[in-house]
Amino acid sequence: MTRGFTLLEMMVTLAILGLLTAVTGLAVRSLRPSPQQHLLQELAAAREEAIRSGRSVVWRLDSNTVRFLPNGSSSGGRVTAGAGTVAVDPLTGGIRDPR
Repeated sequence: MTRGFTLLEMMVTLAILGLLTAVTGLAVRSLRPSPQQHLLQELAAAREEAIRSGRSVVWRLDSNTVRFLPNGSSSGGRVTAGAGTVAVDPLTGGIRDPR
């Protein structure tokens, strides 16, 4: 009896390895932060500062300005910076990805 692999066994093995590589690539890609992650963090920090200090806080970047009030509400609107865009709810001051 000869030892070795048949062509079918080799093709099945390569197909399984290809699937595993594709799934791993997608998983690693999803670990990267989104372009607006930094923007979300800055806005959240400004809102928290307004609530904690009891004073309104104005956040500015280029032509974007958002005012957070001590009760957590804000001036609202969409903020665009670089590749990221986030929406700020004027009533609650909540910050979210508009997608």
